[in-house]
Amino acid sequence: MKSKRSRVSHPKLLQRKKPNLSIGLFALAERRGFEPPVRFYPYNGLANRRLQPLGHLSVFGAYGLKILQGLPAFWVAFNVNPGFWAFLTAVGVGLNFLGSLKGFFLAISPMNRPVLIAPSLLAADLADLKSVVSRLEAARVDLLHFDVMDGHFVPNLTMGIAVVESVRRHTSLPFDAHLMVTDPAAFVEAFAKAGCQWFSFHIEAVKQPLVLLQKIRSLKMRAGIAINPETPLSSIKSVLGALDYVLVMSVSPGFGGQGFVPSVMDKIRELRSMPEAAGLDIQVDGGIKKENLAQVVAAGANVIVMGTGFFKYPDYGVAMTELKGVAGVR
Repeated sequence: MKSKRSRVSHPKLLQRKKPNLSIGLFALAERRGFEPPVRFYPYNGLANRRLQPLGHLSVFGAYGLKILQGLPAFWVAFNVNPGFWAFLTAVGVGLNFLGSLKGFFLAISPMNRPVLIAPSLLAADLADLKSVVSRLEAARVDLLHFDVMDGHFVPNLTMGIAVVESVRRHTSLPFDAHLMVTDPAAFVEAFAKAGCQWFSFHIEAVKQPLVLLQKIRSLKMRAGIAINPETPLSSIKSVLGALDYVLVMSVSPGFGGQGFVPSVMDKIRELRSMPEAAGLDIQVDGGIKKENLAQVVAAGANVIVMGTGFFKYPDYGVAMTELKGVAGVR
């Protein structure tokens, strides 16, 4: 029986997102081949929404400075008063300074990041999926994670939109779609229509991530980027401010049941310490079980995707109680 509302431990984190003005501006610049000034990205952590106006000020200040710096010939040709030019430049610098204060406030503000458990349905009994989903909802899991693979980006084929639509008819739990496909942009609208609230794609699969992130947000989904174990964090640093979460793969994507890659732990710590990632959720997927869960959370992750490590429990309610306890959730 479908429940009337989603039973989640922290509904605010799971709400759908609104499109972001600054991200739209950056996406437009990306389409024109312009590299935006990285340090002026607005941070989009839900716990810091009141600080977003500072981020928008920094964006417009940054682009204003770029325009002013690129038009010296204009000032000469039209004999613009140097004092007026200096005034406009000072305004741009001031807006950028206000935007930079946002990073400071994010660094000192307390963050409320509940640890969320997201069972991956790839490891469930797919022949009895309706019953599995019903039991997961009764156990009050936080998210349902869908691993979507196309057989091209990764060497495996798994569930697609039809499965998501079918599961949606039997639960109101939030859906988290992780696309391991060569063209994730082609599927964004379909997954939003199917009922997903979270949508992530691999940075290795796209050339214009900001355009795709803007599309995800326009469909009121939370926007995430996934990175493989060998992918450096530098590859996503320029888009961190446009994200709601980062999915750090702790196994090579493609198949379930793999062992956790230990070196990923340092990557999680580094990501959590980056000012650009302040306010973001860090999701980790691959090889997580009760024995290493506490270390993953201590490193900075707060959204835990679990496949075989979760479904080995015959009682999902017991699984949630034990795993939340290990993660330090009371």
